[in-house]
Amino acid sequence: MKKLAILICFLLLMLIITACGTQKSADTPNSESTTEIIESNTPSIAESSNSPENPSESGTATTPESSAAGTLPGDQKTTSPPEPSFRSTDPPASKTPSSLRTTSTPSSATPATSSPPSDPPKPTESAAPVYTQKDYDDIISAVRAYAENQPNLKFIWDPGIKMDEFHGYHGTPCLNQLGKDGVITELKYHVDLTVDNLTGGNGGVPSTTVDYNIIWYEQNNQIFFVLLYG
Repeated sequence: MKKLAILICFLLLMLIITACGTQKSADTPNSESTTEIIESNTPSIAESSNSPENPSESGTATTPESSAAGTLPGDQKTTSPPEPSFRSTDPPASKTPSSLRTTSTPSSATPATSSPPSDPPKPTESAAPVYTQKDYDDIISAVRAYAENQPNLKFIWDPGIKMDEFHGYHGTPCLNQLGKDGVITELKYHVDLTVDNLTGGNGGVPSTTVDYNIIWYEQNNQIFFVLLYG
């Protein structure tokens, strides 16, 4: 019984709700027809904005009629959709990061040029040695020691012997050309020739002693030595 009573109450409640909804729909005029009537009698917003009677302050103006007609039962308002704004915007220029930019800069470096080789330094002529009296005495002392030690012929020193037709000699070596040692070697050779001549080696009369002298003289800025014997 309880279930039946609950079911009956539920059905009555549904009938009451349905009846109320039907009455409300009958009392409420069709919103779509009302909207069409109002739109036909109401000038558009664009026309009202272009009318000289309506000053344009912000681009669009509303009249009392339009504002009144805009309010409909059921809080439905008719507003014209906003005009789309067409803005032509160029696509942003592609920017390449400065780190990726490749710029070709002309090379300012000039090719290396080899400088011509400099002339080799010319060998400097060595200054001619300057001989002194000590050098002359060294030459004479060395040759005398060699001559007076000969076993086959005794050389007797005679400083009075001069270079004349009575005394012989074998040559005149030049100190400037041969140098100090060269002159000593040449005069020793003259001692050997004198030994050969006076001991019969060259077919002459054999002798056991010989007087000799060694002198030097200057001629044409050169020094000459000579071994005299006889």
